[in-house]
Amino acid sequence: MSVYAVFLSEPNEKSWNDLKAKYPSRNFILSENMAFVAPEDVTLTSDIMEVVGVGKDTDQLGIVFELDSYNGFHRGELWEWLGKFK
Repeated sequence: MSVYAVFLSEPNEKSWNDLKAKYPSRNFILSENMAFVAPEDVTLTSDIMEVVGVGKDTDQLGIVFELDSYNGFHRGELWEWLGKFK
């Protein structure tokens, strides 16, 4: 199961609401511009981009990364969430 990091260039509440609707128990909104998602089914980064409205036909700019590894210093709740999907 993969975890994806979603970065938006500009905050967009609709993008995060759409992400929450598609992956209700498998998302972690970290900030106005960044979220994580762990879809149950195998998916493509382009599928997640479509959910959050990023693309050449929209005004929303962003990037989706599939995470192979991660490291950092942040609140415990983020590490707990990420640990569920290892």
